[in-house]
Amino acid sequence: MNNENLFTAALNALTNNGCPSDLAQEAAYIVANDDPYQPDLGRTPEQQQIIQETLPYLQSGIYDQFETNDITDDATRDKANNIFTRLEELGAWE
Repeated sequence: MNNENLFTAALNALTNNGCPSDLAQEAAYIVANDDPYQPDLGRTPEQQQIIQETLPYLQSGIYDQFETNDITDDATRDKANNIFTRLEELGAWE
């Protein structure tokens, strides 16, 4: 895993918004390994499908949770913001 802080924050945000635990863990692992400089964040088609399944939970407040103090490391916060910016560009919240 590339970013344990991001994994923990994503897992908490997803489960706090009602995402089933297994799905939340898979998605958090994917997000923690995202590379905002790669096409599709470096995700495989299978990983993209898993993230698609979490979108209803993402739309229910995950971005707001990341904007709190859940991420205390500046580099982690920057990476999370880059990922969310890329997700917005891809139309994740449309």
